[in-house]
Amino acid sequence: MKRWEAADKAVCSGKGSTPRIRSVKFNVLMNMIVTTSSLIFPLITVPYVSRVLSTSGTGHVAFAQSVSSYFSLVALLGVTYYGVRACASVRDDRAELSRTVKSCWSFLDVRPLWSALCMWPACSQCRR
Repeated sequence: MKRWEAADKAVCSGKGSTPRIRSVKFNVLMNMIVTTSSLIFPLITVPYVSRVLSTSGTGHVAFAQSVSSYFSLVALLGVTYYGVRACASVRDDRAELSRTVKSCWSFLDVRPLWSALCMWPACSQCRR
C-alpha cells in the first residue's frame, strides 16, 4: 500500500490527525446557504448602491466591471488546460504533484495582480 493510499483511508475512516470528510448533508446545506445568500445579497445592496451612485456613478462602475472582466479573462487564459496537463503528467508522484499544484496556485495568485497592474493605466484614463 502506498503512503497516500494509507492517508486516504485514514481520512475516510476518521483516524489520524487529518480532518474528517464532511457529510453530504452538510455540503448540501452549505451549498444552499451560499446560493441563497448570493441571491438575497444583490436584492438588498443594488437599490441602495444605485440610489447613492446615481446614473453616472452606476455607469462608471459598469464600465470598470467590463474592463476588469476582460483583464480577468486574459489573466486566466489557458491556466486550466495547463494545470490539467501538468498534473496529469505527474499524477503518480505525490511529491511532484504537490509541487505542481502549488506552482499552479501561485501562478493563479500572481497573474491577476499582473493584470490589475496592467489595468491601472486604463482605469486612470477613464477619470479624465
